[in-house]
Amino acid sequence: AAFTKGLDYEPHRIKMYVNLSSALMELERREDAEAVLRRAAAREPADFSALKDPYGARYEAAGVQTNLGMVLMELQRPADAEAALRRALELDPKMLQAERNLAALLEGQGRPGEALAALERIAKREPSPALYFQMAERAREAGRPAAADRHTQQALAMMPDSPAVLNHRATLASNAERHEEALALYQRSADLDPDQTGIHMRLGISQLQLGRTEEARATFTRLLDREPENTQALNQLAALHFNAGRFAEAQELFRRGVTLVPNSAEAHSNLGSTLAQMGRLQEAVASFEHALELDPDSPVAHTNLTRALQKLTEVTPAKPSESKPPPAKRQNTETRPQPPAAPLH
Repeated sequence: AAFTKGLDYEPHRIKMYVNLSSALMELERREDAEAVLRRAAAREPADFSALKDPYGARYEAAGVQTNLGMVLMELQRPADAEAALRRALELDPKMLQAERNLAALLEGQGRPGEALAALERIAKREPSPALYFQMAERAREAGRPAAADRHTQQALAMMPDSPAVLNHRATLASNAERHEEALALYQRSADLDPDQTGIHMRLGISQLQLGRTEEARATFTRLLDREPENTQALNQLAALHFNAGRFAEAQELFRRGVTLVPNSAEAHSNLGSTLAQMGRLQEAVASFEHALELDPDSPVAHTNLTRALQKLTEVTPAKPSESKPPPAKRQNTETRPQPPAAPLH
Protein backbone atom coordinates (compact mmCIF):
# COMPACT_ATOMS: atom_id res chain seq x y z
CA ALA A 1 0.00 0.00 0.00
CA ALA A 2 2.84 2.41 0.81
CA PHE A 3 4.64 1.77 -2.47
CA THR A 4 1.39 2.16 -4.41
CA LYS A 5 0.75 5.53 -2.77
CA GLY A 6 4.35 6.52 -3.46
CA LEU A 7 3.86 5.83 -7.16
CA ASP A 8 0.79 8.07 -7.15
CA TYR A 9 3.03 10.91 -6.00
CA GLU A 10 6.17 10.06 -7.99
CA PRO A 11 5.33 7.87 -11.03
CA HIS A 12 8.81 8.53 -12.45
CA ARG A 13 10.59 6.74 -9.56
CA ILE A 14 11.62 3.44 -11.16
CA LYS A 15 12.88 2.03 -7.88
CA MET A 16 9.35 2.40 -6.48
CA TYR A 17 8.02 0.07 -9.20
CA VAL A 18 10.69 -2.50 -8.36
CA ASN A 19 9.91 -2.32 -4.64
CA LEU A 20 6.18 -2.66 -5.29
CA SER A 21 6.76 -5.67 -7.53
CA SER A 22 8.88 -7.29 -4.80
CA ALA A 23 6.08 -6.80 -2.26
CA LEU A 24 3.57 -8.32 -4.68
CA MET A 25 5.88 -11.31 -5.22
CA GLU A 26 6.04 -11.85 -1.47
CA LEU A 27 2.23 -11.99 -1.55
CA GLU A 28 2.45 -14.45 -4.49
CA ARG A 29 0.58 -11.99 -6.71
CA ARG A 30 2.80 -12.72 -9.69
CA GLU A 31 0.53 -11.42 -12.43
CA ASP A 32 0.16 -8.10 -10.56
CA ALA A 33 3.94 -7.95 -10.12
CA GLU A 34 4.38 -8.46 -13.86
CA ALA A 35 1.92 -5.67 -14.63
CA VAL A 36 3.81 -3.25 -12.36
CA LEU A 37 7.15 -4.11 -13.95
CA ARG A 38 5.67 -3.75 -17.44
CA ARG A 39 4.60 -0.23 -16.47
CA ALA A 40 8.15 0.50 -15.32
CA ALA A 41 9.67 -0.98 -18.51
CA ALA A 42 7.39 1.24 -20.59
CA ARG A 43 9.11 4.27 -19.00
CA GLU A 44 12.51 3.15 -20.27
CA PRO A 45 14.08 6.12 -22.11
CA ALA A 46 14.72 5.82 -25.83
CA ASP A 47 18.13 7.53 -25.53
CA PHE A 48 20.06 7.02 -22.30
CA SER A 49 22.95 9.18 -23.48
CA ALA A 50 20.77 12.27 -23.33
CA LEU A 51 20.16 11.82 -19.61
CA LYS A 52 22.07 13.47 -16.79
CA ASP A 53 23.05 10.07 -15.30
CA PRO A 54 22.95 7.55 -18.16
CA TYR A 55 24.69 4.79 -16.17
CA GLY A 56 22.28 5.11 -13.24
CA ALA A 57 19.30 5.05 -15.59
CA ARG A 58 20.63 1.94 -17.35
CA TYR A 59 21.20 0.27 -14.00
CA GLU A 60 17.62 0.96 -12.89
CA ALA A 61 16.20 -0.24 -16.22
CA ALA A 62 18.30 -3.39 -16.00
CA GLY A 63 16.93 -4.00 -12.50
CA VAL A 64 13.38 -3.78 -13.84
CA GLN A 65 14.14 -6.35 -16.56
CA THR A 66 15.93 -8.62 -14.09
CA ASN A 67 12.92 -8.68 -11.76
CA LEU A 68 10.59 -9.09 -14.71
CA GLY A 69 12.61 -12.10 -15.86
CA MET A 70 12.35 -13.66 -12.41
CA VAL A 71 8.57 -13.10 -12.29
CA LEU A 72 8.17 -14.65 -15.74
CA MET A 73 10.26 -17.65 -14.71
CA GLU A 74 7.88 -18.25 -11.81
CA LEU A 75 4.95 -17.84 -14.19
CA GLN A 76 6.44 -20.67 -16.32
CA ARG A 77 7.00 -18.44 -19.36
CA PRO A 78 10.63 -19.24 -20.16
CA ALA A 79 10.83 -17.55 -23.57
CA ASP A 80 9.52 -14.24 -22.20
CA ALA A 81 11.78 -14.60 -19.14
CA GLU A 82 14.84 -15.17 -21.32
CA ALA A 83 14.04 -12.08 -23.41
CA ALA A 84 13.75 -9.94 -20.26
CA LEU A 85 16.99 -11.25 -18.76
CA ARG A 86 18.93 -10.76 -21.98
CA ARG A 87 17.55 -7.21 -22.21
CA ALA A 88 18.76 -6.62 -18.64
CA LEU A 89 22.27 -7.68 -19.66
CA GLU A 90 22.15 -5.46 -22.74
CA LEU A 91 21.36 -2.51 -20.48
CA ASP A 92 23.97 -3.43 -17.86
CA PRO A 93 26.37 -6.32 -18.64
CA LYS A 94 27.48 -6.24 -14.98
CA MET A 95 24.01 -7.14 -13.65
CA LEU A 96 25.10 -10.44 -12.07
CA GLN A 97 21.66 -11.36 -10.76
CA ALA A 98 20.33 -11.29 -14.31
CA GLU A 99 23.24 -13.52 -15.38
CA ARG A 100 22.57 -15.97 -12.54
CA ASN A 101 18.88 -16.15 -13.35
CA LEU A 102 19.67 -16.63 -17.04
CA ALA A 103 22.07 -19.49 -16.23
CA ALA A 104 19.40 -21.18 -14.09
CA LEU A 105 16.80 -20.72 -16.82
CA LEU A 106 19.04 -22.17 -19.53
CA GLU A 107 20.01 -25.11 -17.32
CA GLY A 108 16.35 -25.85 -16.65
CA GLN A 109 15.69 -25.88 -20.39
CA GLY A 110 18.44 -28.43 -21.03
CA ARG A 111 20.84 -25.95 -22.64
CA PRO A 112 24.03 -26.63 -20.63
CA GLY A 113 26.43 -25.03 -23.12
CA GLU A 114 24.62 -21.68 -22.99
CA ALA A 115 24.25 -21.96 -19.21
CA LEU A 116 28.00 -22.55 -18.98
CA ALA A 117 28.68 -19.37 -20.98
CA ALA A 118 26.59 -17.37 -18.51
CA LEU A 119 28.39 -18.93 -15.54
CA GLU A 120 31.77 -18.18 -17.10
CA ARG A 121 30.81 -14.51 -17.36
CA ILE A 122 29.89 -14.52 -13.67
CA ALA A 123 33.20 -16.19 -12.77
CA LYS A 124 35.15 -13.33 -14.34
CA ARG A 125 33.75 -11.02 -11.67
CA GLU A 126 32.90 -13.27 -8.69
CA PRO A 127 34.81 -16.57 -8.87
CA SER A 128 34.12 -19.16 -6.20
CA PRO A 129 34.71 -22.89 -5.73
CA ALA A 130 30.97 -23.60 -5.79
CA LEU A 131 30.62 -21.69 -9.05
CA TYR A 132 33.52 -23.58 -10.66
CA PHE A 133 32.02 -26.93 -9.61
CA GLN A 134 28.72 -25.82 -11.14
CA MET A 135 30.56 -24.87 -14.33
CA ALA A 136 32.24 -28.28 -14.39
CA GLU A 137 28.83 -30.00 -14.21
CA ARG A 138 27.44 -27.91 -17.06
CA ALA A 139 30.58 -28.56 -19.14
CA ARG A 140 30.21 -32.33 -18.66
CA GLU A 141 26.54 -32.14 -19.67
CA ALA A 142 27.55 -30.15 -22.76
CA GLY A 143 30.06 -32.85 -23.77
CA ARG A 144 33.14 -30.75 -23.00
CA PRO A 145 35.25 -32.95 -20.69
CA ALA A 146 38.40 -30.81 -21.00
CA ALA A 147 36.50 -27.71 -19.82
CA ALA A 148 34.93 -29.77 -17.01
CA ASP A 149 38.37 -30.86 -15.80
CA ARG A 150 39.71 -27.30 -16.03
CA HIS A 151 36.86 -25.86 -13.98
CA THR A 152 37.17 -28.66 -11.43
CA GLN A 153 40.86 -27.88 -10.99
CA GLN A 154 40.02 -24.19 -10.59
CA ALA A 155 37.63 -25.07 -7.77
CA LEU A 156 40.15 -27.36 -6.08
CA ALA A 157 42.87 -24.71 -6.26
CA MET A 158 40.69 -22.26 -4.33
CA MET A 159 39.99 -24.57 -1.36
CA PRO A 160 42.54 -27.42 -1.26
CA ASP A 161 41.91 -28.47 2.37
CA SER A 162 38.11 -28.40 2.41
CA PRO A 163 36.36 -31.73 3.16
CA ALA A 164 34.07 -31.11 0.19
CA VAL A 165 37.04 -30.71 -2.15
CA LEU A 166 38.85 -33.70 -0.67
CA ASN A 167 35.68 -35.73 -1.27
CA HIS A 168 35.51 -34.56 -4.86
CA ARG A 169 39.15 -35.40 -5.46
CA ALA A 170 38.66 -38.80 -3.85
CA THR A 171 35.65 -39.50 -6.09
CA LEU A 172 37.68 -38.59 -9.17
CA ALA A 173 40.50 -40.88 -8.00
CA SER A 174 38.05 -43.71 -7.31
CA ASN A 175 36.41 -43.35 -10.72
CA ALA A 176 39.89 -43.60 -12.26
CA GLU A 177 40.48 -46.75 -10.14
CA ARG A 178 43.22 -45.04 -8.12
CA HIS A 179 41.83 -46.62 -4.97
CA GLU A 180 44.85 -46.06 -2.70
CA GLU A 181 44.76 -42.34 -3.49
CA ALA A 182 40.98 -42.24 -2.96
CA LEU A 183 41.31 -43.96 0.40
CA ALA A 184 43.95 -41.50 1.61
CA LEU A 185 41.80 -38.53 0.55
CA TYR A 186 38.66 -39.92 2.20
CA GLN A 187 40.66 -40.54 5.39
CA ARG A 188 41.91 -36.92 5.40
CA SER A 189 38.36 -35.69 4.83
CA ALA A 190 37.01 -37.87 7.65
CA ASP A 191 39.70 -36.56 10.00
CA LEU A 192 38.76 -32.96 9.16
CA ASP A 193 35.01 -33.53 9.52
CA PRO A 194 34.35 -36.57 11.73
CA ASP A 195 30.62 -35.79 11.96
CA GLN A 196 29.92 -36.10 8.24
CA THR A 197 28.21 -39.44 7.60
CA GLY A 198 28.77 -39.55 3.86
CA ILE A 199 32.54 -39.29 4.21
CA HIS A 200 32.73 -42.29 6.54
CA MET A 201 30.43 -44.28 4.28
CA ARG A 202 32.71 -43.63 1.31
CA LEU A 203 35.77 -44.37 3.45
CA GLY A 204 34.39 -47.81 4.32
CA ILE A 205 33.54 -48.57 0.69
CA SER A 206 37.02 -47.48 -0.37
CA GLN A 207 38.51 -49.85 2.21
CA LEU A 208 36.37 -52.65 0.81
CA GLN A 209 37.57 -51.94 -2.73
CA LEU A 210 41.14 -52.46 -1.51
CA GLY A 211 40.25 -55.68 0.30
CA ARG A 212 40.76 -54.17 3.76
CA THR A 213 37.70 -55.89 5.15
CA GLU A 214 38.57 -55.58 8.85
CA GLU A 215 39.17 -51.84 8.49
CA ALA A 216 35.88 -51.53 6.61
CA ARG A 217 34.09 -53.52 9.31
CA ALA A 218 35.46 -51.17 11.97
CA THR A 219 34.42 -48.11 9.93
CA PHE A 220 30.85 -49.34 9.41
CA THR A 221 30.60 -50.41 13.06
CA ARG A 222 31.61 -46.94 14.26
CA LEU A 223 29.14 -45.39 11.86
CA LEU A 224 26.32 -47.60 13.13
CA ASP A 225 27.21 -46.80 16.74
CA ARG A 226 26.66 -43.13 15.93
CA GLU A 227 23.71 -43.63 13.58
CA PRO A 228 21.87 -46.88 14.44
CA GLU A 229 19.32 -46.32 11.66
CA ASN A 230 21.84 -45.89 8.86
CA THR A 231 20.64 -48.70 6.59
CA GLN A 232 23.54 -48.34 4.13
CA ALA A 233 26.13 -48.96 6.84
CA LEU A 234 23.97 -51.71 8.33
CA ASN A 235 23.75 -53.58 5.00
CA GLN A 236 27.47 -53.26 4.33
CA LEU A 237 28.36 -54.54 7.80
CA ALA A 238 25.83 -57.38 7.56
CA ALA A 239 27.25 -58.41 4.18
CA LEU A 240 30.77 -58.46 5.66
CA HIS A 241 29.62 -60.79 8.44
CA PHE A 242 27.77 -62.98 5.93
CA ASN A 243 30.78 -63.32 3.65
CA ALA A 244 32.98 -64.16 6.64
CA GLY A 245 30.58 -66.93 7.72
CA ARG A 246 29.43 -65.05 10.83
CA PHE A 247 25.78 -65.78 10.10
CA ALA A 248 24.40 -65.07 13.57
CA GLU A 249 25.80 -61.53 13.46
CA ALA A 250 24.62 -61.06 9.86
CA GLN A 251 21.13 -62.32 10.75
CA GLU A 252 20.82 -59.85 13.62
CA LEU A 253 21.81 -56.93 11.39
CA PHE A 254 19.62 -57.95 8.47
CA ARG A 255 16.69 -58.35 10.88
CA ARG A 256 17.32 -54.76 12.02
CA GLY A 257 17.24 -53.76 8.38
CA VAL A 258 13.83 -55.40 7.92
CA THR A 259 12.55 -53.49 10.96
CA LEU A 260 13.88 -50.18 9.60
CA VAL A 261 12.67 -50.74 6.03
CA PRO A 262 9.81 -53.26 6.24
CA ASN A 263 8.74 -52.66 2.63
CA SER A 264 12.15 -53.52 1.16
CA ALA A 265 12.13 -56.78 -0.80
CA GLU A 266 15.93 -56.79 -0.74
CA ALA A 267 15.99 -56.57 3.07
CA HIS A 268 13.69 -59.61 3.43
CA SER A 269 15.65 -61.53 0.78
CA ASN A 270 18.95 -60.81 2.54
CA LEU A 271 17.51 -61.98 5.84
CA GLY A 272 16.22 -65.13 4.16
CA SER A 273 19.66 -65.91 2.68
CA THR A 274 21.22 -65.69 6.12
CA LEU A 275 18.55 -67.81 7.80
CA ALA A 276 19.01 -70.45 5.09
CA GLN A 277 22.74 -70.59 5.83
CA MET A 278 21.90 -71.11 9.52
CA GLY A 279 19.65 -74.08 8.63
CA ARG A 280 16.48 -72.21 9.64
CA LEU A 281 14.78 -73.11 6.38
CA GLN A 282 11.15 -72.53 7.38
CA GLU A 283 11.98 -68.96 8.45
CA ALA A 284 14.05 -68.47 5.29
CA VAL A 285 11.13 -69.57 3.11
CA ALA A 286 8.85 -67.10 4.90
CA SER A 287 11.36 -64.29 4.31
CA PHE A 288 11.70 -65.09 0.61
CA GLU A 289 7.92 -65.31 0.20
CA HIS A 290 7.56 -61.94 1.89
CA ALA A 291 10.21 -60.51 -0.46
CA LEU A 292 8.26 -61.80 -3.45
CA GLU A 293 5.04 -60.26 -2.15
CA LEU A 294 6.85 -56.92 -2.19
CA ASP A 295 8.66 -57.50 -5.49
CA PRO A 296 7.20 -60.39 -7.52
CA ASP A 297 9.86 -59.94 -10.21
CA SER A 298 12.90 -60.31 -7.93
CA PRO A 299 15.10 -63.00 -9.55
CA VAL A 300 17.24 -63.35 -6.40
CA ALA A 301 14.22 -64.02 -4.19
CA HIS A 302 12.79 -66.53 -6.71
CA THR A 303 16.09 -68.41 -6.95
CA ASN A 304 16.68 -68.47 -3.20
CA LEU A 305 13.11 -69.52 -2.44
CA THR A 306 13.41 -72.43 -4.90
CA ARG A 307 16.68 -73.58 -3.32
CA ALA A 308 15.33 -73.24 0.21
CA LEU A 309 12.26 -75.32 -0.67
CA GLN A 310 14.48 -77.98 -2.26
CA LYS A 311 16.60 -78.14 0.89
CA LEU A 312 13.49 -78.23 3.06
CA THR A 313 12.11 -81.16 1.04
CA GLU A 314 15.38 -83.06 1.46
CA VAL A 315 15.46 -82.68 5.24
CA THR A 316 11.72 -83.27 5.86
CA PRO A 317 10.87 -87.01 5.98
CA ALA A 318 7.83 -88.04 3.94
CA LYS A 319 4.76 -89.30 5.78
CA PRO A 320 3.97 -93.02 5.13
CA SER A 321 0.68 -92.19 3.44
CA GLU A 322 2.44 -89.76 1.14
CA SER A 323 5.34 -92.01 0.15
CA LYS A 324 6.43 -91.46 -3.42
CA PRO A 325 9.31 -92.69 -5.56
CA PRO A 326 12.45 -90.66 -5.01
CA PRO A 327 12.81 -87.80 -7.46
CA ALA A 328 15.39 -87.94 -10.21
CA LYS A 329 18.76 -86.52 -9.26
CA ARG A 330 19.23 -82.92 -10.28
CA GLN A 331 22.39 -80.93 -10.41
CA ASN A 332 23.07 -77.95 -8.17
CA THR A 333 20.45 -78.84 -5.54
CA GLU A 334 23.08 -78.04 -2.92
CA THR A 335 23.83 -74.58 -4.28
CA ARG A 336 24.08 -72.07 -1.49
CA PRO A 337 21.56 -69.23 -1.45
CA GLN A 338 22.90 -66.16 -3.16
CA PRO A 339 24.65 -63.80 -0.75
CA PRO A 340 22.91 -60.60 0.18
CA ALA A 341 22.99 -57.82 -2.38
CA ALA A 342 24.76 -55.02 -0.52
CA PRO A 343 25.64 -52.42 -3.16
CA LEU A 344 28.97 -50.69 -2.88
CA HIS A 345 27.75 -47.46 -4.48
